[in-house]
Amino acid sequence: MNKATSAVKGAFGTDALFATGQLRAFDDALANFRQQTLGISGILNSAFLPTANQIKFISSALGNVIEPFGSNPSWAAALASRMATLQTAWVLPDNLGQSMLGFARLSRLSDVLHVEEPFATPVSKLVAEELGLGVESNLDDEAIVRDAAAVEGGLNPELIAFPPAAYNRVLFAVGFEFQFTSVQVPQTLEENGPSIEFDPMHGYVLTQVEQGLRQVVEKHLRDLNGQKWEKQRISEKMRARWSERQAEARAAGSPVFNLIQYADFLDLADIIGQGDNWSDAFHEIFGNREDLIVSLRRLHPVRKAIAHSRPLSRAEVLTLVSEATRVLRALGSQVLH
Repeated sequence: MNKATSAVKGAFGTDALFATGQLRAFDDALANFRQQTLGISGILNSAFLPTANQIKFISSALGNVIEPFGSNPSWAAALASRMATLQTAWVLPDNLGQSMLGFARLSRLSDVLHVEEPFATPVSKLVAEELGLGVESNLDDEAIVRDAAAVEGGLNPELIAFPPAAYNRVLFAVGFEFQFTSVQVPQTLEENGPSIEFDPMHGYVLTQVEQGLRQVVEKHLRDLNGQKWEKQRISEKMRARWSERQAEARAAGSPVFNLIQYADFLDLADIIGQGDNWSDAFHEIFGNREDLIVSLRRLHPVRKAIAHSRPLSRAEVLTLVSEATRVLRALGSQVLH
């Protein structure tokens, strides 16, 4: 039995806790559920909060199994400190090993997203390994089904091995705590009806991302081509679609905005990734075209769920906070504490 498994065994008094096929370090752990949970039979029916002593052993074990991003001699202590901030039951007894490993992986993911170049190759590699490519799920499916689809699409299941009710608090504990200055909302071109506001209560984080991208596209391409940027930098087909939507808004008596506000979310990925636009304007901002496009494609299903007022699954929440952090940091917003 390896050092890490021995330490965790000492904390929980059980023969084996890790039945995740993800790590060879835990190959000697028993797969049988009942054997995994010997010694903690009193908590089999609900999530639980580890004791301070358990946290001490757990963090030491995890520090040996899940390596930090970069050099961090205080990695195990950092994990213990973050776990200690949680005051709600967050460990699933039937997925004990996955919950513990998931906490360490989420902590590492949070750390890597604090770096100065959020689309640098090492960051992109780790994000891809943990989140996969993202999937388009059926919005009518329950959240747990969408979580399963995300795992099938490459998401590491350990990252969501937590009770749904505690997941937001787990994300805060590992470092996904956002701070925002208000995004500049687009100004109407024509006031044809009652004034409207962008509601910060729903999809606030995604609104920051989407408006940030719309505005950086318009600013940088306008700087290059002036008032003709829409004709010279946007495809005719895409521009016609935007114009049609703008005309529909005008005919309906709704406020009318600049054309960029009628772009689809993935239109923004296409515009930024377009060869001349990328080389002339966006390479210096994002650095990695392919990974930026993957990032926005991961966010697209989350945007659809928010737009349809669907509750987000754990996988969708994780994708939102991870990819929103990267995009916003690339745009110059220091969004994480």
